[in-house]
Amino acid sequence: MTDLGFERPLYILPFDHRGSFQSGLFGWKDALSREQTERVAASKAIIYDGLLAAVAGGVPKERAGLLVDEQFGAAI
Repeated sequence: MTDLGFERPLYILPFDHRGSFQSGLFGWKDALSREQTERVAASKAIIYDGLLAAVAGGVPKERAGLLVDEQFGAAI
């Protein structure tokens, strides 16, 4: 493994998965309607709320990060 020079805990919440949200979570295979797109975006907002709760619960803000896709997470 490559030494990145960072030796402190880093908590990253990745939720940039578009296809798995559409098909795996919701069961949608075709192009999304406006309502479906809004539902996926709302689910991403819930995940983000979880990150905020983790920080409020003690995870140091400077060690918390997230990875979200632009399509559904632009508002975040």
